[in-house]
Amino acid sequence: MPGLLTSDELTAMRDTMDDAFDQSCVRSRIAAGSTTSVGDQADGSTSTATYACRVRHDLSQGVQESVQGSAPVSMGDWRILLPHDADVAPKDTIAIGSDVWQVQEVDDPKSDRLCVVAICTKLDPNPARSS
Repeated sequence: MPGLLTSDELTAMRDTMDDAFDQSCVRSRIAAGSTTSVGDQADGSTSTATYACRVRHDLSQGVQESVQGSAPVSMGDWRILLPHDADVAPKDTIAIGSDVWQVQEVDDPKSDRLCVVAICTKLDPNPARSS
């Protein structure tokens, strides 16, 4: 069919997208069972994977911040772009340095994708701190 990408074209486009990733992140997934710090169930076993990535703050909804202690915490959505074959799912966490996001959903086009887009919320770095 005319208009479809060849395998070589798709690979070239993915390579170009991969070149845009300017950071490295660690994706963590906790298996079902006991409770984690964000209230999810886990049995204590965690799987991790390291990927190249790029972080974008979604400004379409405006930026909302709350102040917790002396540090503002963004309440808006974040987009974390990862390689096309990255294994990311809702409730996973993604860490870049000391910043951590929780995946809310994964944008999956159900076809040959150029990258994985994880729609995330940034987590408070000090959730146990009291006022």
